[in-house]
Amino acid sequence: MSCAVDSNIWIYAFDDASPRHRQARAFLHGLLEQDDPLVMTWPIVYEVLRVLTHPAIVGKRVAAPVVEKELFRFIDEAALRILPETENHREFLSMVLRDTKGAKGNFWHDCHIAATLLEHGTNVLYSCDRDFRRISLLKVIDPLT
Repeated sequence: MSCAVDSNIWIYAFDDASPRHRQARAFLHGLLEQDDPLVMTWPIVYEVLRVLTHPAIVGKRVAAPVVEKELFRFIDEAALRILPETENHREFLSMVLRDTKGAKGNFWHDCHIAATLLEHGTNVLYSCDRDFRRISLLKVIDPLT
């Protein structure tokens, strides 16, 4: 069974000013040792790039080429697959919305990620984001607690 890693863990792993940096980095490298395939979605990729290159969000802005190089190096090493939306995405989004009793504001972003994961048969997500716990169709694991 495949599993996904949410953007917050990637961000902690790349932001060496974060108090969670070492723990997140060790967790990601530990995933390389496992047999379960790793996946992510394009929205997760863009969220990592957005946050790490934004000086008002992270303590130390990271240059975009550095983030891109490091992120895609890890993706390549892990043979991590980036999942696209399919022609059935609308059905999975509707399923997520029924499960959560609707969405508003920033939660739409999480619903988008959840729907994409579910349409590819992935229901395990490593994340520190408690909002994902509203989606009972996912098994959300916080590996940093």
